[in-house]
Amino acid sequence: MNRRESTPTPIAEPPRAVNRDTFVYGGLGLTTAKTATGTTEYVRCSCGLLNNERTPDGKKYDYLFDGLDSVVGMTDSTGQEVNG
Repeated sequence: MNRRESTPTPIAEPPRAVNRDTFVYGGLGLTTAKTATGTTEYVRCSCGLLNNERTPDGKKYDYLFDGLDSVVGMTDSTGQEVNG
């Protein structure tokens, strides 16, 4: 009887984590996003709609909604509309 020899297949190294972003969700949705640039916090009303966000540089932006509860814009802390 001939015995067949086999060479073991090398085990590949697992992929390294490149994206280290972290997203934290609460009962109403996304509350915190941690990325390489810092942490952004999201504030929601009791119904789950986004009220505002605070960016890593400490700036606060409020969301503007239409009649269908779709986000249509953002304002900065002075009330000026900004491109979000």
